Amino acid sequence: MRFYYYNETGLAGATDQKHLLTGIVNELTQRIASFSYDARGRVTESRMHGSPEEVTQVSYPTEDAASVQTASNGTDGYVIQSGTYRRILSRTDGAGSRSYTYGTDGRLQSTLDARGVETRYEYAGAYRTATIEGYGTPEQRRTEINRDPVSGRILQQRVFDASGTLRAKRVWTYNARNQLATVSRIDPVTLASRTVTYTYCESADVTAGTCPTVGLLTAVDGPRTDMQDVVTYTYRMADEPTCATAPTTCPWRKGDLWKTTNKLNQVVEIASRDGAGRPKSIIDATGVTTDLEYNVRGWATARKVRGTNGASESDDRITRFWYYSFGAIWHVLQSDGMDAVFYYDSAERLTEVGDNRGNWIRYTLNAAGDRTTENVVDNSGTIRQTLSRTYDTLGRLQSQVDAYNHATTFEYDAEG
Repeated sequence: MRFYYYNETGLAGATDQKHLLTGIVNELTQRIASFSYDARGRVTESRMHGSPEEVTQVSYPTEDAASVQTASNGTDGYVIQSGTYRRILSRTDGAGSRSYTYGTDGRLQSTLDARGVETRYEYAGAYRTATIEGYGTPEQRRTEINRDPVSGRILQQRVFDASGTLRAKRVWTYNARNQLATVSRIDPVTLASRTVTYTYCESADVTAGTCPTVGLLTAVDGPRTDMQDVVTYTYRMADEPTCATAPTTCPWRKGDLWKTTNKLNQVVEIASRDGAGRPKSIIDATGVTTDLEYNVRGWATARKVRGTNGASESDDRITRFWYYSFGAIWHVLQSDGMDAVFYYDSAERLTEVGDNRGNWIRYTLNAAGDRTTENVVDNSGTIRQTLSRTYDTLGRLQSQVDAYNHATTFEYDAEG
């Protein structure tokens, strides 16, 4: 059970802030996060209780500004629009500044990134109709979208270069139920098209007994015209007979996907499911059966690739999985007896991986959770492989150094 705490003393900024989340305690009773607020209910700190702790702090120098001190020791500054909706007007960090403008209706009109590259947006009715990237540059790209006026579904997308020449076109069509019927990519020069077609179960198919419910996807025909490239889907026509008396162990229900057949006529069959509908037994195109087991939370606990001896598991390839109560993988045991055990810090960040031969991979984390060192250690305690990394205040990888002190460095433009 995971616990959520509100309005804790020392974290809430006022006694009436009963709705503000101040702490999270996981299933191991470890406090993994704390949140602090000022008297106006604005967040001032987010703290992940790892080793080291990941701390982000926020201050408000003016009514319409915020300054964020990140766990990477960087500073992000925000200028915020006054008024009811408080939209962000600009953001400044170690890489530069970005600005945002809005129309009188509150919708985003343009952005200017840290490189000085502008993107503009156009609208009609309730939807965006055009995005212009690299506005005013030789690399400008204008993407236009047409929609169905009733359903709002996309009908066409066109991409133009800076000279206004059409460079790419996509067209979507739909059936009477507004399900996707075709997607076509059209060459604007030759008008050649590559179309993917989707077929669904119709009333006549239900009457004929070929599919159980109108609207189920039954086939996807790929864009190739020189060969057959259709994938088909077959569904269960009715509930398995025991479902009425034992619904929690029902192996399939009407409408469950049963078989998938690819363009080579290779079939993958979901032979049975558990009571929650998760695949329990799968037969691949070669006839090999794989059985899956789950715990009560729906996490896979075993994967059993069956051998030819149906009376015994002695020739099966079985992989088992165990988890921490908070959901992270803890232990994986392979069919050859090799295993892997995973350890995490109190912020649920991976710190160690070990096996049953005494070998380990150990990670050292910085305050932001980035891996600064990575050591592979054998059962005698000898480091067999090592790697170190440094990051900038934006959390971007700056350098990576191997065991021979060979460094690889990374450089970024203002947009990363």
